[in-house]
Amino acid sequence: MSLSKNRSRRYSSLIGMAVLWFLAIEFVDELVDGYLSAAWPAIKSDLSLTLTQIGLLTGLPRLTGNIIEIPLGFLADRISRRLLIAMGGLAFALATLIISISPGFALLLAGFILFYPASGAFVSISQASLMDLAPDERELNMARWSLSGTLANLAGPLLFGAAVAIGAGWRPAYGLIAVFSLILTFRLLVKKTGFAIPAGSTGSDVPAGGAFLAGDDTPEKVASPPAGWNFIMKSRVWRWLLLLESSDLLMDIFRGFLALYLVEIAGTDPAFAALAVGVHIVGCLVGGTILLPLLRRVSGTLLIRISSLVALAIYPLFILISSPGLKLCPLFILGLLTAGWYSILKAGLYAEMPGQSGSAMALSSAAGMIGGLFPIGLGAVADLFGLQTTMWLLLLAPVSLLLGMPRPLVPPTPPASPLPPEPPGRHKTNPA
Repeated sequence: MSLSKNRSRRYSSLIGMAVLWFLAIEFVDELVDGYLSAAWPAIKSDLSLTLTQIGLLTGLPRLTGNIIEIPLGFLADRISRRLLIAMGGLAFALATLIISISPGFALLLAGFILFYPASGAFVSISQASLMDLAPDERELNMARWSLSGTLANLAGPLLFGAAVAIGAGWRPAYGLIAVFSLILTFRLLVKKTGFAIPAGSTGSDVPAGGAFLAGDDTPEKVASPPAGWNFIMKSRVWRWLLLLESSDLLMDIFRGFLALYLVEIAGTDPAFAALAVGVHIVGCLVGGTILLPLLRRVSGTLLIRISSLVALAIYPLFILISSPGLKLCPLFILGLLTAGWYSILKAGLYAEMPGQSGSAMALSSAAGMIGGLFPIGLGAVADLFGLQTTMWLLLLAPVSLLLGMPRPLVPPTPPASPLPPEPPGRHKTNPA
């Protein structure tokens, strides 16, 4: 008994190490996103970009990256994920270096186009592997994943603010991010034993994710799931995918336009815009922290329904309030409300496709091709009708969640077992 408990304790410790490593990968990826959200006005001014070009920079690389991620996700269910993650990490570092030295739109676009598929291999496959480590805790691990990303999104504007304060400009931070990603990749390549399961752990001591930790990370050796194409035909799978993309209108896409909106429409300076992005991300951080204990008590589906209903009322206030300072309050609340959307929706997708996390990643990328058109279309609308009009279109996010959230599946109640026949000689007789 004590040996079994010791093995379980050692394995739990190794699971924790693996989770922390995956969360560090998510942190460095979202650090790029948070930094870019605050740096867009400086990049736009430095490289003389138009709003249409910014729309292309945010939409076209995402679209091409999603095309590449489709076969990459299916491949992740067939070959070594460790190799795919390592190759993605190297490409991730190269992409950030290209961005840091870009003299104009063309090379900047090339850097972003490389960055998105690199992020797919480095980050998305890491997320899929995290989901396989503890299938019973998908929502909690996705909440931890989102919280790590939120911390990075908060650190991004702070990093940009520090760069502006010391007069370094927007470029050097990308070099630092490249170094960080190389450190994570190097650790994966040279320290495989750090993820080894305890020797002799078998059966119930080792959950499905154990093979990845041991270095035997070919997914079909972990489990023998049903064919991925059976899942593709499920309408609930596509509903989760479409909700993920539409909800992003009030998450990443909103943050992408936020600094530009505050500078060009609300009339603030870039420093205040960076502060506002930080306030919004602090709201996401608080919401993500509250989400962890909430998910142990409340259905994720119910949380999304309530938060999207409140967001439908709060977002118009943010647009209609004229004072930039007063906009910070609804901006914080919006971050608080949307903090759990991605983690709950993505966990729902993985739950619909048990044992096929790589295929879930591939389908998510396929749906992301639709989402990749959103920033391009919104950028074009902003050039034609103004950024103020464009911001109103982001209300489609809470509307789609209110209308489209699927109800939780209720497992069928097993039929009651028939009563056993009474043994002979036990029949009661009515008294005379």
